[in-house]
Amino acid sequence: MDAFRRLRGLGSTALLGILVACGGGSGSTGNDQQEHEGASALSRAALVAAAGTEIPPGRYLIANASSKLCVDAVPAAADGGVLRQAACATSTNQAVDITQPSAGVYKLVVVGTGRVIDLSGSSGADGATFWQWTDNGTNAQRFKLQRTQGNRYALVNAGSGKCVAIDGGSLAEGAGLRQAGCDANQAAQQFLFYPVTAAGSRAAIAVGQYNLQSVSSTLCVEIAGGSLADGGKTQQTACADSPQQRFEVKPAADDSYSFINVNSGKGLDVSGISIANGALIQQWTYGGAANQRFSATLDGAGLHLQPKHDGKCLDVKDFSTVAGGQVQQWDCGGNDNQRWLLQASTAQPPAHGSVTPDQVLLVINANSATSAAIGADYQQRRGVNNVVQVRTVDSALGSGSETLSGSDYKSQIEQPIRNFLAQHPQVNFIVLTKGVPIRVNGAATGDTFNAGGAQASVDGQLAALDYDKLPGAKLVSFNAPSGFASGSAWLNRYWNADEPFSHAKFGGYIVTRLDAFTQAQALGLTAKALQAEAGLGQGAILLDIQPDFGINDPATQPAPITDPLITRESDYGTWNGDLQHAGQDLAARGIPVLLDARNTFVGNQTSLLGYYSWGSNDSHYNATAYHSLRFLPGAIGDTAVSTSAESMLPPGSGGQSAIGDLLAQGITGVKGYVNEPLLQAISSPYITFNRYTRGYTLGESFAAGSHFVGWTDLVIGDPLAHPYPSR
Repeated sequence: MDAFRRLRGLGSTALLGILVACGGGSGSTGNDQQEHEGASALSRAALVAAAGTEIPPGRYLIANASSKLCVDAVPAAADGGVLRQAACATSTNQAVDITQPSAGVYKLVVVGTGRVIDLSGSSGADGATFWQWTDNGTNAQRFKLQRTQGNRYALVNAGSGKCVAIDGGSLAEGAGLRQAGCDANQAAQQFLFYPVTAAGSRAAIAVGQYNLQSVSSTLCVEIAGGSLADGGKTQQTACADSPQQRFEVKPAADDSYSFINVNSGKGLDVSGISIANGALIQQWTYGGAANQRFSATLDGAGLHLQPKHDGKCLDVKDFSTVAGGQVQQWDCGGNDNQRWLLQASTAQPPAHGSVTPDQVLLVINANSATSAAIGADYQQRRGVNNVVQVRTVDSALGSGSETLSGSDYKSQIEQPIRNFLAQHPQVNFIVLTKGVPIRVNGAATGDTFNAGGAQASVDGQLAALDYDKLPGAKLVSFNAPSGFASGSAWLNRYWNADEPFSHAKFGGYIVTRLDAFTQAQALGLTAKALQAEAGLGQGAILLDIQPDFGINDPATQPAPITDPLITRESDYGTWNGDLQHAGQDLAARGIPVLLDARNTFVGNQTSLLGYYSWGSNDSHYNATAYHSLRFLPGAIGDTAVSTSAESMLPPGSGGQSAIGDLLAQGITGVKGYVNEPLLQAISSPYITFNRYTRGYTLGESFAAGSHFVGWTDLVIGDPLAHPYPSR
């Protein structure tokens, strides 16, 4: 009996009331449950994430994009010290240490005073002051950093959902920091983050996305042909705000920078780690090596960019001033062909949910009439033309056909898909259909506990294709001393990402399936996704905490997995903390949420737009209550139940609550598990709902919220579903 199964219990109580989740409190009040009336949703116009928008933890000066002045802390002997803007200087009162205590949430500590930036009174009102306060971990002292364009970021308070702004949009020194409803068109709300060097001074380049322009030719560097491959060459061409010309510039070791191409996700690199003059600059999978890191120093009208391994300069070969000229390294001199301008991108980050049908591969089992019918419907509704027909057992006919041997999986499913993908590198999403088996015995990775070899989902194996060939990919081993799980899986490289997914950048694939207890229910998934995209109904997201397990600090959840050996299941209070974090985030952004933390299993709820609970592992679980839940089109969910997708045929999961029942009750997308996942593998409610309600696709949202690939996960639903606007 696995860890989750041990928690099963019976019992029911009447629903007495549902608590609405609210934002956190301020250091000045200590009240971390104060409700923020009228908390603003982020402006749809531009507060959306782009490729690599995360600010790496480190020490920064924060400058307003309009005034060019830096955030400055007035030293004070007590909490409540003033924050203002002042001329940028080498000062510890302007240096800010930025850390990330939980996924997507930042803490900003003024180095000179040791206090954090705090929203006074945990206020939800426009005009409220930001000041310095002793760190107490509340949401009034935590921020989301969201790019508006290029190298400009908004600081969004995690408690109020509103933005930091320079008071009155002033350009003068001494103006304070006030709260305002987020508007990405307001320069007073846009800030630049300059790394602080080891000497304490402001670095030359603010974190962000740039075009790299030669001073001598006025042309811009691009990856030739938009190549996605290691070894893709650089050349200069007429400047345009295209992905193959844009580079994500972030601080790296030793006061250097990495330059990651937005189109390919690969870094600028001196070919062959050469120290010779004339060595060409290429792109390569970024690993932080010295030949991939560059110092940036001002030199007259531009910057010298010097690889850290040899100190030479990036140089336009042969002083070329025409398109096609190559970029190399050469001994540094005083010529303009070694001087570079970094032009901040003016393109607004791409809206989420912009996945096109050519990025999707549809997989149909030619031996299954059910699979063929569902596949034909999906092709027609979504306009997908990339189709692979496999021939394997029809899992729609009986539970005995839901599992394949490792060899049959390889030959009947994986190899035909690999053959197609080799000719179609644009594919990022794989959609399976009911009739394609759900489980592999004898898989490359998976759960080996009582499985007769590694057991994984078919979907998980496809999601991890070629992870073993990815530089830096991390294989995690499970050796739970209580014996509930053993085996291996890959750490998901897309976990907690806040940018659109691409195979080229992250490796692997996002895999979902159109499946349910019946063919009719599976056919309905795409129809419901499209209905929701046409307009969401009025409803709320239900998050059902089980307080008997404890509730860890929501500000620390979800936490990353850093140890490659997992020897115990996560404390159950961590997932409760994650649920609470999700509720606080949704409420702060004005999204209706029902957060219940009482000793009852919630039922009799209709018009739901989302659902996370402990399912049958809740010690107060009530099957009648579970089956009474009803969902609106667009709703997604997950349950912390070990075999919630043990079978996609009724009754489902051999005594545990099944996701098949939620599908029958109208949910549009749901995650489940074909074998013991451990709690670590259950999707994060905070990350999943944060991404989904900000306009990411269903597939991206579940993928970002899941720690592993190559494991036992199964995501049901149309991966392209995106009913929420980009925010």
